[in-house]
Amino acid sequence: MSASQGACHERVILLLLIAVVAGGNSIRAQSLPASTTVVVRGTIQKYDAPSKVLAVSTPSGTQKFVMTSDVRIRERWHRIDASALENLVGHRVAVRYSESNDVKTVESVRVFGKDESQ
Repeated sequence: MSASQGACHERVILLLLIAVVAGGNSIRAQSLPASTTVVVRGTIQKYDAPSKVLAVSTPSGTQKFVMTSDVRIRERWHRIDASALENLVGHRVAVRYSESNDVKTVESVRVFGKDESQ
């Protein structure tokens, strides 16, 4: 094997290694689920201020959401503090959250009128 053939084989091997590494990264990127934004509508069942957990009653059961300090909360058109949710038990609510790898991150909470069917 001549020196030029050896160099050519080294380049081919290098290119194959690069292709395998790059291909593996794209496969990993495709297998990770993208973050999905979901809206859940229901009725406020309870808000626990110390733990910052909002429990929402939905037709499929109660769902609990952990609230962070950066969650946008609105009652009709007015921005409200999370602590106000304790006094809004029984009100209809829409919780917008993203879910990635089974972790729910609340983005916003929209409070509507009192649920009169209760």
